[in-house]
Amino acid sequence: MNLTIHKYTLFPGYWEVEMPVSSEILSVGNQDESICLWALVNTEAPMVVRQFFVACTGEDLTENVDHLGNFIGTVLTHNGNFVVHVFATRV
Repeated sequence: MNLTIHKYTLFPGYWEVEMPVSSEILSVGNQDESICLWALVNTEAPMVVRQFFVACTGEDLTENVDHLGNFIGTVLTHNGNFVVHVFATRV
């Protein structure tokens, strides 16, 4: 087993991210004004596609509510003027 932390960059909307099957989401945050997700990964594990949804504050989520899944965290960028909320979606 080869464990390491990997960073994935996200944007508002739905995103599919390829990562090792047993990856553990650690946190989300702002790095250089980008929305980043960090995960503990086993680089020797098979790859799978995981889905995430990044919602902007004030965005109407009515059509997406059944797919939101687990809340991961909130990210502030541009001195707090742009705020998003990251979810691991349900398929």
